[in-house]
Amino acid sequence: MVQGVTTDHRHVLSKYFEAITKREELQTVGNVYPRKSHQLEELHMYMTAAQLKITLPMLQLPEMSLTDQKSEKSPKKGKQLNFYGQILVKLLTDSYQRHPQQGEFLLPTEHIKALGILMSASASKDLEEVFLQALQSEPVLALAVGVEVQAHCLAQCSHTSLAIVAMLIQHSRTHLLQFELWCLSSATGKYLRKRMESFLPLINVYLQCRDQYGFSRPSTVVSAVTPVLRKALWKELCAEIQDTGALHEASVKLQILSKLLPPLESKRLHNLMDCLPAALERAGNEESWAVADAISTVLKNSEELHSWRRNLLSACIKGLVAMYSSSKDESKQEVERSILLRLEELLCVVEEVDPDDLCCLVKTGLKYRYRDETFLKVLNVAIQLLYKKESSLSQSLVKLSKLHMMVTQHSLFLSAILRSREEDGTNTQTRGIF
Repeated sequence: MVQGVTTDHRHVLSKYFEAITKREELQTVGNVYPRKSHQLEELHMYMTAAQLKITLPMLQLPEMSLTDQKSEKSPKKGKQLNFYGQILVKLLTDSYQRHPQQGEFLLPTEHIKALGILMSASASKDLEEVFLQALQSEPVLALAVGVEVQAHCLAQCSHTSLAIVAMLIQHSRTHLLQFELWCLSSATGKYLRKRMESFLPLINVYLQCRDQYGFSRPSTVVSAVTPVLRKALWKELCAEIQDTGALHEASVKLQILSKLLPPLESKRLHNLMDCLPAALERAGNEESWAVADAISTVLKNSEELHSWRRNLLSACIKGLVAMYSSSKDESKQEVERSILLRLEELLCVVEEVDPDDLCCLVKTGLKYRYRDETFLKVLNVAIQLLYKKESSLSQSLVKLSKLHMMVTQHSLFLSAILRSREEDGTNTQTRGIF
């Protein structure tokens, strides 16, 4: 055979595979086992990714032409690939390994089901990659994938197989419902606990898309899944609150935790409320605050909301003080800005603050963030809100005269005033020119 398959010869090969397809269909009807073709077995060595498309007619073979039933004596009954199924797997996986990033492997919808059969029967890790690539290239293919493929992927529990399930539930209401039914099976809770780290990305995707297609899925099923996930994962997710690291896995856990909160009357919720503010003081990452925001939503119509916001306000201030003291070079400006904006929002709804907290924030902020525009803006908002004449709170806060002294006697005050005047003068001259 000549090495390399030319463009002119592709149509010949395509006809060859179509002939194989028709022959296999006839032989299947006649219960005649297909004879092996060693030419076919060796052909993959000479095929490029684009030329691989000529094998697609083989994916139109009936399932019984690609698989056999395993022996009754086999410990795991089910289907296994026959000769043609094995060759197809080799053709497909070899092509992907040669050209994984070229995106040339685009399956027609009618072929994705056969690819799923091959993957389920072969348990090939390489074929999982091919299948995932096909779904990522054409997400609409999820609609043509059989539910048995999802079951196979959940059992495999590999990074790639669970990524396939994530694609399926995002783009198919059938697969979304199938995943929910799987969650409700009696053995799933224990299965998830043992493999939690592997399942976290998939569960995160599910919680983000679970509100899709709500009208087409039984409400009882949808509402029953959250308690199952909460029971299986709650202890490990809450433990992440105590972790001071900012690893991606920790962020995913906190995102999931924020979507699995129990109802208001739950003891679990109040235990979380007790430990979260202290964690916010030292962590300062957005995922921890996402949990705090989710708790605020649960408390929306509760009498506990105001006291909860006061706790968050105190945690916000203490977290900023800790960050200013440890990051004197302003290396975390975006994180600091985010927390400052939260502080402003909380000040506006709470309108009170612990005097010691405010004093500490003013001293530390003026020492390390004197030139930080966002800090000064929020400090100004706090002064306007808290130092009202009719407020009894203002009597216990730092005196305004002392605040004035702290600002004006700062070593950077004179240079900041002079720079501001110079900039005003430059702007005036510029306006005069125009």
